Amino acid sequence: MSHWTPTTRQPRLVRAMTLFELLVVLTILAILSTVAVVSTETVISRGRFEATERTLQAIEEAILGPAPYLAEDGALATSGFVADMGRLPRDLSELWERGEPPDDLLEFGYWVADDDGEVTVPSGWRGPYLRLPFGAQGVRDGWGKEFELTLEYNSLDSIVVEKFMVRSDGPDGPPGNPDAIPQELVIVDQAEGIDRAHATVQVTVWQEGENGELEVPSGTGELIVQLFRREEGIVQSFFPTDEEGNPTAPTALAHLTSAPLFHFYHVPIGPHVLRAYVYPEGSQGSDSLRKSDPLQVHVHPLRSTSWKLVLPPDATGDAGPGTDSGDENDDNPEED
Repeated sequence: MSHWTPTTRQPRLVRAMTLFELLVVLTILAILSTVAVVSTETVISRGRFEATERTLQAIEEAILGPAPYLAEDGALATSGFVADMGRLPRDLSELWERGEPPDDLLEFGYWVADDDGEVTVPSGWRGPYLRLPFGAQGVRDGWGKEFELTLEYNSLDSIVVEKFMVRSDGPDGPPGNPDAIPQELVIVDQAEGIDRAHATVQVTVWQEGENGELEVPSGTGELIVQLFRREEGIVQSFFPTDEEGNPTAPTALAHLTSAPLFHFYHVPIGPHVLRAYVYPEGSQGSDSLRKSDPLQVHVHPLRSTSWKLVLPPDATGDAGPGTDSGDENDDNPEED
């Protein structure tokens, strides 16, 4: 016969952590906490950097407009502050408010040129071009600081912009701190050969022949071309120049053997109007003998554009020395 004999259970001894082990655990926890904090700060800093990039892109689009689009006449058109106003903003606030407008911040409309009542130029403020967050008084970078605007003009010509840059100095501002990590939007920097707000316009002038073909202008008188754009509140006319900005002399028709080519430099992007005139020699102040139809053109950023103007036939009946070979662009599309 078997008997069950109870056994006495021995208590289990639990060894406590030594001071050294406790220090090791605390050290590991401190390292993990530090890594987590650094990782979080990196993520936050990266988010602020990307927010600043997005804001700079929005400012760029507000100033230069989005990608060119097709206008009603099928030509590529541009929009944005420069296209509407014919100049760069003097302060970033002009992108979202008119404030107390001077003459050149009038609302958008079609403005008649003082020099030619048949020429109208679309121009004027039709913003806001940049929409601010609800309750915001201005545009700020990802660190909550205002952007710095650099706007410098040519010392010899107050209209020509030498530099236009929008800058954020990141978390290590204020501006000028050598430890700052800047983010920049450069639209114009003539010293570096950068100008994204202006282009060169080339104009070739032809004459309509008896059968509708294009021929070299002929007859008597002097030929000039004018570009109309709105600036400082009025529609002004501009004459062709050379690369140094010197006005091009009128072209005498009597001895032309090829269609003359004219250049306009530093033309703001956006819509403008071109027109050719023939005046009696030495008498530009009198009525023109002939003139082409006004041609509205859309100047695009980062490219030179070429256009064609056609004078009506010469009333004297003098035949031109040559006709268009047919290689010229028809219906005035742009050429690269």
